[in-house]
Amino acid sequence: MIVPGAISAFGAFFMRQSMVSIPNELLDAARIDGASEWGIFWRIGIPLSTGALTVLGLLTFLGAWNDYLWPVIVLRTAERLTLPIGLAKLVGLYKVEYGMILAGAFLAILPIVAIFIAGRNQILNNLTVGAVKQ
Repeated sequence: MIVPGAISAFGAFFMRQSMVSIPNELLDAARIDGASEWGIFWRIGIPLSTGALTVLGLLTFLGAWNDYLWPVIVLRTAERLTLPIGLAKLVGLYKVEYGMILAGAFLAILPIVAIFIAGRNQILNNLTVGAVKQ
């Protein structure tokens, strides 16, 4: 399922740079073996860029999770407020509920940490791909 707004210029550029980093020798070897361009894309390009896809997914999730302006404009009822807006509403004019804000910030961080832990192997593999001496 494609989330509206998830496709961005940054994502297109980021994935293009990931695909450009694939060695041409590997692509030429696939062409010699008789693979079509789509076959090269699905069998070589996508598996070699799973780290970049993971990072892009994480950054897209973070952008949507921490979005503040658009939900403030669109949402009108208190039941539908997102977590960042709810945290901002805990700051009063004369009193700040620090305990509630810290508890809410902890709850806001939990899904981000869980997603990072789930994708950390892909992210770390992506970081070490260019570290191999040729």
